[in-house]
Amino acid sequence: MIQNTLRKDERKSEIWREIYMNGRGNNFNLIRLLAALLVLGGHSFVLTGSTPPSFLGSAPHRLGIILFFTVGGYLITESWKRDPDYLCYLIRRVFRIFPALITCIAVLTFMIGPLLSAYTLKEYFTDNGTWNYLKNMRLYVNYTLPGVFSQNPISTAVNGSLWSLPVEFFMYLLIPAIYEVGRKGGGKIHILLTVSVCGISAWKHIAVPEWSFVIYGTDLGQALEVVPYYFLGSLAATLEIKRIWNLQLALILYIICQCLPCGDAVGMLLAFAVVPYIVFSFAFCENPFGGRQCLRNKLKFSYGLYLYGFFAQQLVIEWLWKRGLPLRAEVVMVFGLILAGVLAVASEKLVEEPARKLSHGLIDGVRKCLRQFQEQNKRRENRE
Repeated sequence: MIQNTLRKDERKSEIWREIYMNGRGNNFNLIRLLAALLVLGGHSFVLTGSTPPSFLGSAPHRLGIILFFTVGGYLITESWKRDPDYLCYLIRRVFRIFPALITCIAVLTFMIGPLLSAYTLKEYFTDNGTWNYLKNMRLYVNYTLPGVFSQNPISTAVNGSLWSLPVEFFMYLLIPAIYEVGRKGGGKIHILLTVSVCGISAWKHIAVPEWSFVIYGTDLGQALEVVPYYFLGSLAATLEIKRIWNLQLALILYIICQCLPCGDAVGMLLAFAVVPYIVFSFAFCENPFGGRQCLRNKLKFSYGLYLYGFFAQQLVIEWLWKRGLPLRAEVVMVFGLILAGVLAVASEKLVEEPARKLSHGLIDGVRKCLRQFQEQNKRRENRE
């Protein structure tokens, strides 16, 4: 019986991999790619000193993070629901975040950094900043490499996108507890938790917008701006409310919100309701464009685009700056996207895809060991 249960669990895991990770029947991969493009596009304005457009009080790069967190909250909760084994769950999450991140940090530190730095090789490799940058591999955020992009308008960040990764990984660890506690009472506790987090975030944004408290290199004030969307995404998975998503209504809501003269506070409160509705209505619309067979495996480089986008734009800015050319957000965006796209595809093919396969092998090995252990215990009990 135990063996049959384990095999059923393995089958559920395989089904989940196919549907949710491969993007069959939904637009999640397409949304994540759009989120990465929004982050890259928003940063092009920030890095060139331009004013970005906004939606419900959010600049494009912040909106991109919101999309990532909304989708992440949903998919990670679905992952746990389909295979509530914490060890296997943790293996998936570790192999999702760390292989591409470690590779990115290593490439920037040891290959690209020395080439771009204004320091000599000896100065570069003897500077503490070089080795501090490696702390990003363990999610302790450091933004600068010695002498790299030191002449750029924003010279204090080689890769400003890294700040969200510790927050996301923390939510990975927290989601199983949120789901197991929150689903009690038909999801009422989950609703209460989500409303509470949204309320705290809104209060912080309105009453103490400058509040900041740094733990392990992460600003909790900044994290609190986007964490509610992880809870909202997780809540959508817990309540299983697919029937309420309607793409036409989502489009109407989008148009109305664009026409409303929303301030930051009102926009933030509206966004808590409107953004997840738009995201999931598009994700589960009929005949999803992003779920087509010809596109499913071509939309998986959003994480690499997120990891390399900021750096790629800084590189474009340095090239323009040194030649006395004007810094235009559109130019930085286009050429940064081309460079980041190449690096992202390389990351997907050379790092992320092999890492996923390795994680699947490890999970299968863990299940096999567990099955053998349980069978041995059963035989021992029968002998006794």
